[in-house]
Amino acid sequence: MTTRQVSLNGPFVSSKVVHKVKLGAESKAERRARWKREDLRGIRRLEAVGMTSSTCKALAMMRLNYHRKYGEWPS
Repeated sequence: MTTRQVSLNGPFVSSKVVHKVKLGAESKAERRARWKREDLRGIRRLEAVGMTSSTCKALAMMRLNYHRKYGEWPS
């Protein structure tokens, strides 16, 4: 990935390959917790508009997948 570096005054300085390093990278447990939150958020969004597992097959599938992945039913 090439990027352009610009000085404070604005002219082009140089072009070089830059490697992005994520500082404070999340652990596996944090990543799993984030995925769990995101999955639960998707379920909550459908439930908030009045969908239920019996009226929406997508919601039923999302709830089943949540149970399969995390071993608990979304409350």
